[in-house]
Amino acid sequence: MRFLTLLNGLGLAASTVAQISTGQACPADSVSRFEACVCPYGTEFQYSTTWAILGVNAKDFSKYTSSFYNLAWIGATNLTRNGIDHGPDKKVGTTRTFNQPTSVGTLTFTEKLDSFQTLPDGSYVMRFSLFNVPVEYKTGKGSFGGYWVTLDAEYAGKGETVVKWDVYACLTDTPFNFAKLHIDALNGILKVLDRAGLVKGNSTGPYYVQTF
Repeated sequence: MRFLTLLNGLGLAASTVAQISTGQACPADSVSRFEACVCPYGTEFQYSTTWAILGVNAKDFSKYTSSFYNLAWIGATNLTRNGIDHGPDKKVGTTRTFNQPTSVGTLTFTEKLDSFQTLPDGSYVMRFSLFNVPVEYKTGKGSFGGYWVTLDAEYAGKGETVVKWDVYACLTDTPFNFAKLHIDALNGILKVLDRAGLVKGNSTGPYYVQTF
């Protein structure tokens, strides 16, 4: 059962961190493998996982969050939505572009949807990666050399959804706190769903483990 596998993965998050940065080189063209890898010279491998159990039905959570173009609930400012160069929502290969404030200036990121899977119960898994690599810091002292993200939302009962983010990244120093972004997003969407009368069960978390 995938729910049990996900919970086991949460319990093993700390041990996963201890095993990072082994294996093959991280792909320069952002072709996602979604596994630990060795970063390009001058960047450091970083891992972040954030998870929570939300007291909402998976179908309701999916309705508000599963659009690849909907970045408002995460907190990013969406710059592009449609067009021949970007593709339809939820289609593998589609890209999205947005601005994101960081400690090294407001940067422009383009992300590519690498896979999207959904189930009738509302569960979904979205995987995407940084497409416009590298993204140079505004300070001129480093870059985002790539990142690979999995967002997993899983039905865990009539009034519960397990949500988990995993991020592998190649960065110079630490310009961005992925866990804070994802914790803020989960807390924010829970308030939105509560105002809509969709919170029916108990919520736990968010929690996180990351290498910085």
